[in-house]
Amino acid sequence: MESIEQTFSGQADFGRRVTCTISRNGDLAYRTYLQVTLPEINQSMKGSSGAVYARWLDFVGEQLIAQVEVEIGGQRIDRQYGDWMHIWNQVTMSSEQQRGYFKMIGNTTQLTYITDPTFANVSGPCAASGGPSQVCAPRNALPETTLYVPLLFWFCRNPGLALPLIALKSVGQKSIQPKVSEQCFRENLLWSRDNEYCQSQMLVSCY
Repeated sequence: MESIEQTFSGQADFGRRVTCTISRNGDLAYRTYLQVTLPEINQSMKGSSGAVYARWLDFVGEQLIAQVEVEIGGQRIDRQYGDWMHIWNQVTMSSEQQRGYFKMIGNTTQLTYITDPTFANVSGPCAASGGPSQVCAPRNALPETTLYVPLLFWFCRNPGLALPLIALKSVGQKSIQPKVSEQCFRENLLWSRDNEYCQSQMLVSCY
């Protein structure tokens, strides 16, 4: 089975709705993933008056999706929300599955623990739970990171429900509406729209 990239029309960014048309390069549409590249957040942000202490929210891959839907022939067939995806995965996944899934959607210490530009000692979650010190090591920036968010449409659940693209009279479409950046990101300084990380656009593809 081959994964084929589908590109969205228009520039994908926080708060913008984008659409991609599913090509007929394959016979079936089965497991579908949203590929998102988060921009780097560093200390050279334009307009900052001091050190930047920042982090992405927990489960950022799910948090950034306001809604995602499938249309066939101009009719909406399925719509899902990031909050629903989070609840569903919390109640259906085993702990072993969650470990791999969390890495895919960016729920890692590298993205969700706050940056500490001064490299001072921080009393974070690891210290409270007795975790190794290097896990909570202070960092100067949040790195550019690519996420792979599994979508949960009906045809993604098992091979018997795969969508036969060759049988469709009209080409299907996927639409995604990311949340605005303030709903996915936390930092402790007042910011403005002139900051570089607000101008940095996330890159989105669908597989």
